[in-house]
Formats: sequence, C-alpha cells, structure tokens
Amino acid sequence: MFPILSHWENVDERFYTDEELTRLFDVSRDTARQAISGLVEDGLLTRVRGRGTFVVFPAVEERFNAGMNFEQQWADRGTPMQIRRLAFEIRAADADVAARLALPVGTEILYIKRMRSTAGVPIALDHRYLPARLVKEWGPEAAEASILHRVWEEHGLSVGDFTITADLADEEARLHLMLPEGAPVLIRQLRYHNAAGDILLAGQTVHRADLARYSMQVPLEKPADGEQPFAKLVSLGLDVPANDAEDALLRLPECE
Repeated sequence: MFPILSHWENVDERFYTDEELTRLFDVSRDTARQAISGLVEDGLLTRVRGRGTFVVFPAVEERFNAGMNFEQQWADRGTPMQIRRLAFEIRAADADVAARLALPVGTEILYIKRMRSTAGVPIALDHRYLPARLVKEWGPEAAEASILHRVWEEHGLSVGDFTITADLADEEARLHLMLPEGAPVLIRQLRYHNAAGDILLAGQTVHRADLARYSMQVPLEKPADGEQPFAKLVSLGLDVPANDAEDALLRLPECE
C-alpha cells in the first residue's frame, strides 16, 4: 500500500474505504481494516469523523533567520514550490493598505496576490503591497519569483516585522486553499523596512495550519554576573532582553 500513499497527490481526497481496498487488493475486509488501522497508528493516515480516511501529508516548514529563502527551504525538503499568480495590479491604497505601508490613503500601490503549492496541494495564500513608485519596471512575472529578494536587491532592506496568529479560514482562504468551513489557518502579517525606516513591502500570508509550520533559532549569550539575561541576535547586531526575545524573533529578515 505504500506505493499508493507515496503517489497520493490530493490532500483533500478521501482515501480508499475498506470495501474499495478489498476489491483493489483481493483481500478480506478484516485484512483491509487491519491495514488501515496500522497506517493510522503509524501516522500515515488519519480518520475524520463523518468524512472518512485521509492521507497525512508532511507539513512544510518555514524557518526564520537572517537571509533565509523559503523557496529553497521547500525544495531542500523535497517539496518544491509552485507559484500561481492570482492578481497583479496598480490600485489606490485604501485605509488598511495605507496603514500597512505608512502612506497617505489613495497613494498608488502594487497589489500582488498569489497561491503557493507543492505537489498540486495549496499551502499558502500571499497578499503583498508595495509602493508603486518602487516597481515601475516590474511585470506580472515578478509575482512568480521571490518578491522580497527583488525589493532587497533593488532598494535595500534592513529589518522585517512579523506577527503570527491562529484563526479560522475565511471564505477566500477556504476557496483557494481547499479548506472546509471551520478549518484552522496560520496568518503571518509582515512589513519590511529599509535602513531609513521606510516600509517598502507589506502584506500577509495565510497558511493551512495542517500543512505548514514555522520554526526559529536565536543565538543565546550567557549574561555576566549581575546582568539581565539576553538573547543576542548576532545577525542584526541587536542585544534584546530575554523577556523581549519573543518579539525580537519576529524582526528577522526573510526571503520568500
């Protein structure tokens, strides 16, 4: 049965029933049921009450550190990223987008919407906002590569601000990420600043919570006698009190 699992591509497609496995492998129903139970115990299948049995896909991990590249991380784990452009348009910033970019309402911005998948399974829905003055030479193909890398190379970036929250998928996320009502998602809000503090890129990513996770690593430095414990972010040259380290973790540059 392992060859079937290794080539199973649709995370939302119900796996074979006991009866279907009985016909497929010409075995008894008890044998099929035992095989399914064993795969559930091994974490390769999961049972969802009222829906059936489904293949468990490994979660995509996105690791935060200075200069990391999400696209390369996906590829290194054997889950190469596919990007599908959903929107690429110049528009006037509404109040929400203007606040994200610290611009006046009505300023022209570039809005990019895209979906990231692996093996045909949608993992993440990206929304990105950039000041239009920075991207006059950009074409739609820019949405299908690392947006951050291009901004970084063309204009320079120093710090990324991130906030990660858990929520339930809204209608848009359910549509694009193929999720049922009530499914959990991870939402990462982001803003990237240059050395002068200007925000050059902002947005959010909605991840399927069942197929994505974040990880972080911060170098620690033992304090001298009498000093408050510090987590030292060597890559940025920042010394952060330990009780502020959680916030500091969300101020690391990233590539995506």
